[in-house]
Amino acid sequence: MNRIITVPVKDIITEQRFNPKYFYFYESKKNMENNNGLDFKKLGNKDYIELLTDGIHSAVSLQKEGEIKYLYVKNLKEGFLDVTDNIYIDPADILKNKNKILEPNDILLSVVGRLGESAMVSNYLNIETSLPRNIAFMRTNKKTNLIKPEFLTCFFLSKFAKEQSIFSGGGNIQGLLSLTKLKKFIFPVPSMDIQDQFVKLYQKALLLQEEILDNIHSAKVLLSETLDVDNELKKKKLSFSTHASEIRSNSIWTPNLYNKNVIKTFETYNTKYEMRSLSELSIPFKKGKEIGSENYKDYLAKSKDDIPFIRTSDIYNYEISSYPSYYANNDLRSELNQDFLEGDIIVNNDGRIGYVAMITSKDKGIYQSHIQRLRMKDEYKHLSNYVYICLLSEDIGGIQFKKNTVIQTTIPTLSNRLKNFIIPLVDNETIKIINEKVDKSMQAIVEKDVIIKKIKKEMNLLLDYY
Repeated sequence: MNRIITVPVKDIITEQRFNPKYFYFYESKKNMENNNGLDFKKLGNKDYIELLTDGIHSAVSLQKEGEIKYLYVKNLKEGFLDVTDNIYIDPADILKNKNKILEPNDILLSVVGRLGESAMVSNYLNIETSLPRNIAFMRTNKKTNLIKPEFLTCFFLSKFAKEQSIFSGGGNIQGLLSLTKLKKFIFPVPSMDIQDQFVKLYQKALLLQEEILDNIHSAKVLLSETLDVDNELKKKKLSFSTHASEIRSNSIWTPNLYNKNVIKTFETYNTKYEMRSLSELSIPFKKGKEIGSENYKDYLAKSKDDIPFIRTSDIYNYEISSYPSYYANNDLRSELNQDFLEGDIIVNNDGRIGYVAMITSKDKGIYQSHIQRLRMKDEYKHLSNYVYICLLSEDIGGIQFKKNTVIQTTIPTLSNRLKNFIIPLVDNETIKIINEKVDKSMQAIVEKDVIIKKIKKEMNLLLDYY
């Protein structure tokens, strides 16, 4: 149904906009403020938000290991932080930017690129952390305690908050949201009883996120301790040699492929365990498919019946995002006839190599061609969870991803080499314990998704904004 509104010239002058979609939002915003009985405040009000700023403006030195984590917009995932990226900042940069160190319960919001992505700093981010200017962060006023940080985080998941972020942004090439505009953002201040209802829901979701990460970490540690790899083999050595015949047979000129330390590690496994390749354990691999950019739908364009279009960037914290950058028409799913099922392992084949997730009952999306599906043969179904952890383990999957990745122009790729990955089969008792830990994580992923959907629904109802 077409919607027609009349926009006074003074509103166009005041808002400095000439965009019909913006004024649909502008009209809906006014109706929301006037009709639902809620009290609205602005983020610039220091009685509620004592600090509102953005991250580091200057260039920084990034590291793969360190003590100070560095976040990007891609790490903000619908109320949660992706902690699986190993990006750290040089301590010297923090000495110059001490005021850019995050504190527990700080609320983060993306202000460049994909506007409106949000998260809250919580216990599972158990390391000192900073961020670039692409992300704004705010700190609620603890003295007045008029607004709960958890409630405000839930608000940023609402339809209105998303649209407020997107429509307030400028920028010619990518979205850009200034701090001046951000300080004018409105948010609701309901009674403490209502705020506490959202606080309890979000805190439960945070506990589930911790449970997911703890179980995966515990499974990886158990596997590493069982493998008991000689620390000498793990040390990075600056040089090794290989024979020219090996290079000719592989037709690949990638040093990691011929790393003798990796070879020795797997020779050690071979003396203790039965070794199987993924091609032996699984049915033929299958890739996702491209749908064409003309079929991409962003947050504003999607309808309630559209489904997630899962790209390599949509794997975070060992799971598949239910709220990716793009969506697609549900009819495309049956048209493409993608054979991706619950319990399958998916692996990034290009770009973000080594990111692995398992499909749960909540994941009903379409998968892009840079993602490979891995499904165990019937006789090895009991090894699905175990193989999933093996691929996440630095001692098995990690070193093989590095060994088999090549660069095509500028994009890392595995090509068809995933099938050659070797999996050492440890004792049955260890495999059983790992299976149980993964099952608990998968269950928690589904439960967390249910809670986030409930938070969104209840917040949209509170705001009377759909």
